[in-house]
Amino acid sequence: MATEASSEHDLVIKRKALAAKLRAGGVKLMIKPSEFARSLYCKNRTTETTPTPTSFSDPGPIETEIHSKHSQVLYDFVRKGTDLEGFKECVRELHEAYHGEALSYGQRPPFRCANRFGESLLHLACRRGRTDMVRFLVVEMGSSPREMLNTMDDCHKTPLHDACWTPSPNFELVQLLLELAPEQVVTRDVRGNTPFDYVRPDDYKLWLRFLWGRRSLLQWKEEREA
Repeated sequence: MATEASSEHDLVIKRKALAAKLRAGGVKLMIKPSEFARSLYCKNRTTETTPTPTSFSDPGPIETEIHSKHSQVLYDFVRKGTDLEGFKECVRELHEAYHGEALSYGQRPPFRCANRFGESLLHLACRRGRTDMVRFLVVEMGSSPREMLNTMDDCHKTPLHDACWTPSPNFELVQLLLELAPEQVVTRDVRGNTPFDYVRPDDYKLWLRFLWGRRSLLQWKEEREA
């Protein structure tokens, strides 16, 4: 991991040097939001601490059973996006039905609904830009928001990947995810893309302005909690 961090740091320095030469020659440049996010994250990391890779687990039997039996109803709530309270009530009822014993002992097992490929209710809510539904799922339906966001599909896409892969920017949703799981800005899918590689080029200026204003969020979570 130390070698990887050093390599990333060297790349940032080389990109800055190249950008400076091009600007001196009158060439206008616009850094990609994905590169800018990675450079901010790298800069905010301390030299004393190296984060371990985020570990993701495959969907469990309860997650896939909920998907098999109840995904049509749950996904309809997300697709329509007009009945937040109905969505919450449905999720709470299913959480009680599948995790009632654990809940009665004060435990908070995560509520997840995913098919065998890892495509989940949370991924869909992020892709549809349902900020309030995402906030409800990650804040109220598990032992911790970070645990709830610790999921990916078989293409290794995280919730942040889907939140960035939208027709228009949803800054409120992306800020929520950065506050709770900032390490996902450097998580690569099977194509080697990080979440901000999926934002539309037409929106680069908007995303760069957004990232600059939230640069303090782009830190390894455990560093911020220390």
